[in-house]
Amino acid sequence: MAEVALITCYDSQGRLLLGRRRDNGKYTLPGGHLEPGEAPRVGAARELYEETGLRPTSLSYLRDYTTSFGLRLYCFSA
Repeated sequence: MAEVALITCYDSQGRLLLGRRRDNGKYTLPGGHLEPGEAPRVGAARELYEETGLRPTSLSYLRDYTTSFGLRLYCFSA
């Protein structure tokens, strides 16, 4: 089963960080596929850094769920 970590990241003014995808131009949260054996929290922090250059000062678990097509999503807030 594929696993993905997503991060809602807010600045001090409460603005949500979104990125624009290169493949379709749509906005998305920072995140991506976890490496084999990688803990979701570690993967979320890694993806945030890889995509934005930001390192979270705190990372809170929100929830996880599995989509109808078998993708496991782990959601965090930074």
